[in-house]
Amino acid sequence: MKSIKSLLLIYVFIALAIINTFYIVWSYYKNKDFIESFYNVQLLSKARDLNSIYSVINVNKNILKDIQKKLNLSVEAVAKTSLTENIDQQELTDTIKKYSKSGDLKTIFQIRNKQNELLLYSRANPTKNSLAPIDKAGFSTNIIDKKAWLVFTFISSNNNIIIQVAHLEETRQETIQQLLVNKIIPIIITIILIFIIIMVLINHFMNKVIIVSDKISQRNPKNLAPITENNIPKEILPLIKSINNLFHILQETYDREKKFNADAAHELRTPIAGLKLQTQIALREPNPDKQKHALEQVIRSAGRCAHVIDQLLELSKISSTQMLNNIINCDLKIVIAELLPELELYANHKNVILQFLSDDKLPSIQANKTSLSILFRNIIDNAIRYTPNNPENNQKVWIKLFSKNKKVFIEITDSGPGIPKELRMRVFDRFYRTLGTQESGTGLGLSIVKKIIDLHKATIELDDSEYSKTGLKITIGFNKKFS
Repeated sequence: MKSIKSLLLIYVFIALAIINTFYIVWSYYKNKDFIESFYNVQLLSKARDLNSIYSVINVNKNILKDIQKKLNLSVEAVAKTSLTENIDQQELTDTIKKYSKSGDLKTIFQIRNKQNELLLYSRANPTKNSLAPIDKAGFSTNIIDKKAWLVFTFISSNNNIIIQVAHLEETRQETIQQLLVNKIIPIIITIILIFIIIMVLINHFMNKVIIVSDKISQRNPKNLAPITENNIPKEILPLIKSINNLFHILQETYDREKKFNADAAHELRTPIAGLKLQTQIALREPNPDKQKHALEQVIRSAGRCAHVIDQLLELSKISSTQMLNNIINCDLKIVIAELLPELELYANHKNVILQFLSDDKLPSIQANKTSLSILFRNIIDNAIRYTPNNPENNQKVWIKLFSKNKKVFIEITDSGPGIPKELRMRVFDRFYRTLGTQESGTGLGLSIVKKIIDLHKATIELDDSEYSKTGLKITIGFNKKFS
C-alpha cells in the first residue's frame, strides 16, 4: 500500500493540474477573443485614420502617384542609410522581431476610388489588385499569394473612396499565441511553486507522524506508558488517544495476569504442600483407619485446591473492557433463579434453607449478566459457608430483591458469626480472612464481589442481620441504567 504522503502529493498534484488546466484553457480562449477583437478594432481605427488623412490631402490622381513614388524612394533611402551607417543589419532584424512580438502588427492598406483605381497603398502590399471585393464593407478573409489575410473594407460616401486595411493571418495568430504563452507561463510557474510549497508542508507535518511511529517502534514491550499528546496535530490526535487506550488495556491485562500468577502461587502453595504431605502419610500408614483419615484429608486439600483455582479463574475473567462491552438489560429475579438449583445442593449439604423473596414488579437493570452471576454466587456461597451446620435446627439464608428510590437492591442475610464493624471494609482485600474463621476459603470471594460492584458503579453495605443476633447482612444497590 502506498504511503499517505505519496497519496496526498499525487492527489494534490492531480487537483492542481485539473483546476489550472481548466483555468488555462478558459483564459486562453477568453484572452484570444479579446486580443482578436483588439486587432479588429485596430484595423477599423486605421481605416478611419486613412480616410481622415485622405480628406485633408484630397488631390488629383497624378499627384497621388507622385506622392506614392516619393514615399517608396524615401523609405528605401532611409533603410539603406540606417543599415550602412548607423546599425548592423542583424541587430535591426533582432530589434524588429523583438518589438513585433510585443503585440504590434504590420498593417497594409490600399486606397481606391469607385472605379477600382489604386490611388495610394502601403509599400508591403502583396498585390496591386484589391485585397478584398470592394462592393461590400466589413471584415473578410481572403487568400492572396497562397496566404490568408484578414481585410477590413471601409467605403467612404463623402470622398467616394474605398479603403482596405489588412493583417497577415499567419503573423496575427503567431502574435496572439505568443502573447498568450507569455501570459500562461507565469501561471505554470506558479502551479509548480505551489506544489513545491505543499510538498514541503506535507513533509513537515508527516514527519511528526513518523516521529511518533519511531517512538512506538523503539519501545520496550513492557513499556506501556501513554504517548504524550503535546504538539500532536489535531487530525492524528484520535489515533494517539486510541493507541493510549490500547496501552491502558494491555497494561491492565498485564497487571491482571501478573496478579493472577502471584495469587495462584501464593494461594496454591499451602494446599498443594498439604496434599502432598497427606498423601505421603496415607502411603506410609499401616493402620486402615488412620489411612482412611489421611485420605479424607487428601480429598479435603484437593477440594480446597479446586476452590482456589475456580476463584482465581473467576477473578482473572473480570475485565473492565469486557464489562463495558456486554451491557444488557438484566432481570435480577431470573439471574438469581438460575443460580438457586446449584446453590441449594450445597445448602442442603449444610442443612441450610435458602429463603428467596422478591417484589412483584421489579424493574430490570443494565449490567453484565455473567459478572452478576459470579457476584451473587460468591455472596450466597459465603453466606451458606459461614452459616453453622445444625442438623437439628435448619438455619436460613435470606435473599431479598426490592426497588427503592429509582434503584434496585439485593439483600443477602445469613445467621453466621458476622464481621466486626471495624473489619468490614478490610474483607474486600485479597486473601484477607477474619481471625477465628473455621471454614475453608481463599479470601478472594469478596474481592471479586467488590471489583464487579465497582465496574457497575453500584454500592455495597455490610450491616448486622435483622433475623439473628450474630448474622451479617450485605446490601447491594444497582442503578437502573449503567452510567
